[in-house]
Amino acid sequence: MRGKEFDYTVEVEKDGSITGSSNATATKTDVVIWNPWTERAKTMDDFDDEEYIHMVAIEPGRVSEKQPLPAGQTYTLHQSINVMRYWYSTLK
Repeated sequence: MRGKEFDYTVEVEKDGSITGSSNATATKTDVVIWNPWTERAKTMDDFDDEEYIHMVAIEPGRVSEKQPLPAGQTYTLHQSINVMRYWYSTLK
C-alpha cells in the first residue's frame, strides 16, 4: 500500500487446523482481501458510507477449494498481521 509520503508493507502469517476429540490436523488456509466499495458500504449498518476509502479487510478463509469437515470436528483459522511503515524522504 502506498501513498505520497509513506509505504506500507503488510505481512500475513496464517494457519488452519481441523480438530477432533483427541487430535488436530493441519490444513491449508487462504487469505481473503476485500473492500466493500461504494455500494456495499451504503448497505452496511455499522459502516459509514465513505469509510471504505480508509480500509481493507484481510481475513483467513478457505476459498480455493472445498474443505470437508467431518461431523463433530472443528475447523479453526488463525492469522497474524504485521504492518511495517516506511517514510520516504522528501529531500533530494
